[in-house]
Amino acid sequence: MRLRTRITAIFVLLTALLLLGVFTFIFLFSGFYTQREFQVRMEGRLFQLATELETTPGVLTTSGRVSTPGLTPNQQPALPEEAVGVYPVPSRPDMARIVTNQGLPDAFTRDLLAGGTAAWEQGGRYYRGTLLDLSQGETLLLLSARDTYGLNKQRNLLNLLILAYALSLACLLLLGEYFATQALSPINRIIRKVQSIRAGNLDDRLEVGRGKDELAELAGTFNNMLDRLEIAFDQQSRFINNASHELRNPLTAILGLTEVGQARQRDAASYRELLRDIEREAQRLDHLVDGLLQLAQTGESGKGFTAVPFRMDEIAMEIKEAMTVSGPGGRIRLDLEELPEDARGITLTGSPTLFKVALGNIVENACKYSGNEPVQLRVLNDGNDILILVADKGIGIPSGELTNIFEPFYRGSNVRSSRGYGFGLPMAYRIIRLHHGDIRISSQPGKGTLVTIRVPNLQGQRGLA
Repeated sequence: MRLRTRITAIFVLLTALLLLGVFTFIFLFSGFYTQREFQVRMEGRLFQLATELETTPGVLTTSGRVSTPGLTPNQQPALPEEAVGVYPVPSRPDMARIVTNQGLPDAFTRDLLAGGTAAWEQGGRYYRGTLLDLSQGETLLLLSARDTYGLNKQRNLLNLLILAYALSLACLLLLGEYFATQALSPINRIIRKVQSIRAGNLDDRLEVGRGKDELAELAGTFNNMLDRLEIAFDQQSRFINNASHELRNPLTAILGLTEVGQARQRDAASYRELLRDIEREAQRLDHLVDGLLQLAQTGESGKGFTAVPFRMDEIAMEIKEAMTVSGPGGRIRLDLEELPEDARGITLTGSPTLFKVALGNIVENACKYSGNEPVQLRVLNDGNDILILVADKGIGIPSGELTNIFEPFYRGSNVRSSRGYGFGLPMAYRIIRLHHGDIRISSQPGKGTLVTIRVPNLQGQRGLA
């Protein structure tokens, strides 16, 4: 069921129930008021009849019926289908017999004996009775009538309410459909606009307007999503272009070397030289492919690795030891003087292998571009966070290029002559983000670079859960 249909159905249903309750109340209140009004009229009529009986002699026949025409006074019109009976009551058993002969229950007799008056209604006919102490003795005055006018009025009111209810339902259906369409029209415009956006027009945006309602928030949310999609598409396009360019260079070199080798007959030494060149370019291609695979595996989702607790100082020591074996490790100054007494302050849950790759890339870059100057690696605790500081006194990074250093394949203008592919920092950034951390770089060309890594420790990670 479409949303517009559901909104219309709910609106009509709720309003119909409300109208049904209102109309029912009107009908019942009108019936109660009509009945009460007729009862008041009967009481007035009974009072006037009793007054005439007390003031007019000789009104009884031997049968107990009213014999004097003046018993119906001018001041009070006769009631519909009115019947009046005046009965002498020699004894209480005679009164019970008289009441029973009129088809009235024993409760009517008990009310007469208890209070001198009684009222009853059965079959749409109303009965009123009162005991009078006349000169002829105790007398029962019995009045009955049918509220024909009230019944017709209630019947007409019921027909009118049914007709009004049916017309109201029809109007509610039309109004509900109209208002649901008007309420959903902005959403329909958003849907049509979003459906029209393709890869070729990702720069299009939804009109937010000046309102601050939920629809404006929805349009703003879509625009934010489109901003992220546009950035992602741009990054993907740049990544593909850069990757194609980087992969094409060693492939072109390999093809060129094979063509040179096939161009003419050579001696064994020349062929060995060509093979060494081909091997070097193939290794370069292998490094590129391996870097691309690692970069793809360190996405934002955090899937693909098992999180275990590990200590950051141990990671730092392993990196220094690995760097010492490969060459520049002797220039790394590892500072662990500010470690907390509680090891949990420098322990986090994640992938030690991935984090070692991230921190290793940063330290390796610092060693590579710092000449023979030492690189300082510090690990310390800062409340719920672990701080890792990597400082060098190398060539630095131009200030205008700091915003681009985490993009794959990007290399600073002052290091493009050095060997590298632009994988290290983007990979480190993604790994640190996987561990809910943050990395900041401050640098001055010719003076050095400071890399600050902040990741939550065990206590901080519990706060993120």
